[in-house]
Amino acid sequence: MTRLQHRGFEIPLVACCGYGGTYNNGGCGGKFPVNRSQIFVGSCEHLKINWNEIHYTKAANKFVFDQISTGAFSYPLVPLKMACRNI
Repeated sequence: MTRLQHRGFEIPLVACCGYGGTYNNGGCGGKFPVNRSQIFVGSCEHLKINWNEIHYTKAANKFVFDQISTGAFSYPLVPLKMACRNI
């Protein structure tokens, strides 16, 4: 994916679900102590690429599917709607 911020994704290398560190990774779906408070880790406020260290967000998966389904990455160039039509 190129020009991520142009496509609406913010801070592409930082995980959406996490509680700290350079890439905000670790601890999705739990409570963790941060500055003497317990915070719940598990939601995305902004469009991001990574949900956690290894999973993509729904927004990222949708972007990839939308690109593939146009047929732009197949040879010959055939959109998904045309490839799966009834004969």
